[in-house]
Amino acid sequence: MKNMTLADWQDLLVAEIGPDRCLDEYYCDLICAANEMLRLGLVDRKEWHGQIQQAGDWLVAAIEQEQAGK
Repeated sequence: MKNMTLADWQDLLVAEIGPDRCLDEYYCDLICAANEMLRLGLVDRKEWHGQIQQAGDWLVAAIEQEQAGK
């Protein structure tokens, strides 16, 4: 985690997650990673806020995609 950059974190947003992976768990992982980056001083408040917004947008899009597939 200490070596994670903002670009690395953003790569997580576009990574394919397996069918065995729960959307909620992946979302929590995104949030936890963003929080840890803030704690370590790897991002500032504005960047962190952007990460949280992107993670929320990712979750909404993933749920919409999941619903469309049903």
